[in-house]
Amino acid sequence: MTGPPEGHRRPLRQWPDVDAMLAHLERMRARNDEILAVYAAAREEAGDRTSEGRSEDGSVRAEIDDAGVVVKLDFDDGATRSPSRLGRSIVSAIHRAQAAHALKTADIAARIEHSFDVRALVGESIPAELRDAADDRDHPRS
Repeated sequence: MTGPPEGHRRPLRQWPDVDAMLAHLERMRARNDEILAVYAAAREEAGDRTSEGRSEDGSVRAEIDDAGVVVKLDFDDGATRSPSRLGRSIVSAIHRAQAAHALKTADIAARIEHSFDVRALVGESIPAELRDAADDRDHPRS
């Protein structure tokens, strides 16, 4: 039986003594525990989260669950007075809730992945008016 092809082996690190090796392993274990804690917190935060959006005219509010499924629609008194606008208002509220959900999820992912701007990447895929509406609601400007 032969080993891996030449050049595919990583040289073993030489430790001056067993204590140095054990200290290194302890640092690795501590770092892994930190990473697992960050993932667990993100999973918990993402798992029980709803997002909401309001239609442009404010007459309809949509709420979606963490899977992006509409779980609630609320209508202001004036929402049903104009059936021709009602459909557009419902769709608008759902789109805004989906945009808010995408940005919240990106914020959670950004806490885990630091090598690139997750929020900016997600934000690029959301139409500007929806992104701005979600940002204004979640991060009001003073």
